[in-house]
Amino acid sequence: SVKKLITSDWLLQAASETGETPDTIKTAMTPILGAVISGFAGKASSEEGATQVLSLLNAVAGTGSLAEIGKRALGLVFGARISSVIELIGGATGLRPSASPSLLNAGAGLATTVLKTIRHDEHFDAHGLSTYLKAERGAALKSAPAGISQILEFGGSPFRHLGPMLASGAL
Repeated sequence: SVKKLITSDWLLQAASETGETPDTIKTAMTPILGAVISGFAGKASSEEGATQVLSLLNAVAGTGSLAEIGKRALGLVFGARISSVIELIGGATGLRPSASPSLLNAGAGLATTVLKTIRHDEHFDAHGLSTYLKAERGAALKSAPAGISQILEFGGSPFRHLGPMLASGAL
C-alpha cells in the first residue's frame, strides 16, 4: 500500500526538501495520489495506453529515485497537461507553488512503484492492468482534486468517476 510507504521519515525528508510541514504533505498526498491513479486509469483505458503503462512499469524496475520515476510516469500519463495538474494540486492542497511539482513527482513515483508490484504479483498483462485500473477509477476520483476529470480527457470523453486505489486499500 502507498500509505505504508509514506512514513514519518519520508514525510520529514519531503518537508526538508520542500519547506512544507510534514502534516501538510501527508494531507496533500491523498489528492496527489488520487490524481496520479486517475491518470493511470485514463491512460490504460485503451489497449495502446495500457501497453504504454505496462512498458513504463517494466522499465522502472529498480531504477532511479521516486521523483525520477514519478516524473517519467507523469510525462506518460499527463503529457502536456502536467502544468494544469500541478496548478490543480496546488490549489486543492494549499502547497507552495515550488512544492507542488516535487511532491507530485514523489507521489507519482510512489504510485508507480506500488502499481509495478501489484502488476508483478498479479501477473497482469496489458489487458489485466487495464481491467484492474478501471476497477479502481471510482475510488481514485473521490480522492483526486475537483477538476481532475476536466484535465483527464482521453478519447474525447472525460473520466468522471476516476478515484484512487487509496480508498480501496489497494495502495
